[in-house]
Amino acid sequence: MTASSLVLREAWEQLLPRLGAGSSGAMLVGGPLAEPIGEAVPIAIADEILWLVVLGEGPILPDGATVGATGLGDRSLASVVMLQAWDSAEQLTVVVSEAHRLIEPGGTVWLGRLDLDMMVESTPATRRSSLLYDRHAGAIREALDGDRSVASTELALVRRGFRPIESWRMDLPVAAFDDADSYLAAIDGGLWFGIDRIGVAERSALMDAVAASLDPSDFPLVEYQPWVLASGRRPS
Repeated sequence: MTASSLVLREAWEQLLPRLGAGSSGAMLVGGPLAEPIGEAVPIAIADEILWLVVLGEGPILPDGATVGATGLGDRSLASVVMLQAWDSAEQLTVVVSEAHRLIEPGGTVWLGRLDLDMMVESTPATRRSSLLYDRHAGAIREALDGDRSVASTELALVRRGFRPIESWRMDLPVAAFDDADSYLAAIDGGLWFGIDRIGVAERSALMDAVAASLDPSDFPLVEYQPWVLASGRRPS
């Protein structure tokens, strides 16, 4: 295991218990972070497919499972975590309904979206990605269109009968890198949402600025992104 894999595993190992992992029962994680989480966590993985991973000793995902139609049994999970797993209000409703079906009484559902305001307002000293967003704030908003406001996720949980509803802001580790070349390649390949929305010359200048900001002592480097999560518990 590489140094970057170890630090990413450590980061998720510290975070996942806050979301219910490691307790009795299994956790389902859905969204584009599911695969990297599945690769990083030290918790036993029951099964994983694209955009979905079951953590702990849990059920097996059937072929064709999606975030809105997993095919898993009713009340078969202790917690469900959906991160940027919908792109419209209609799909959010479907995802929440499926989570409600899957969760056991007393279990918790988490709905997360990237915190656009925090990403735009950050400085390079706190998040290197602000090298993109403080110059091109509209790029990420265009790339992440759709209904992802924290108010909408809270309302979706309320309408489905979850109580109580809480909101959380937290940084989530999304990837780790052993060297500058792999980090720069990942950024240019889309690690920073919206980078594909800026022009070629601007993109080249951005990558030069990122490269100049890096030092060998930065590595292994874990890339964190700010998220807003709403949580709700299914009444017992």
